[in-house]
Amino acid sequence: MFDSIYDTLISGQRWLLLLQGLGVTIYIAIVAIILGTILGAVFALFKISKNPVLRIIAEIYTTVIRGIPLATQLMIFYFVVFAPLGLDRVLVATLAYGINSGAYCTE
Repeated sequence: MFDSIYDTLISGQRWLLLLQGLGVTIYIAIVAIILGTILGAVFALFKISKNPVLRIIAEIYTTVIRGIPLATQLMIFYFVVFAPLGLDRVLVATLAYGINSGAYCTE
């Protein structure tokens, strides 16, 4: 069994693909956390605002984004919202994760 793992990962140079995927994952996570924190702070300020329009916007944002599963949001953002723009899939995933994170940071 160890020989099979060695042949697949080491001899086949697939470990380079795993490292590349790890780099993309770390990039998405860091940027999404930053974006989510910024969005969360802005919409949290909207929620405590005296302006009822801003409070309603923040409430709709948190209710809708938190109510839709993340996998569904990823598909909606990639195939519907950003499809006409032709954005890179990593950028769309980063934005989707950031927007989702922002909704949870708002609370």
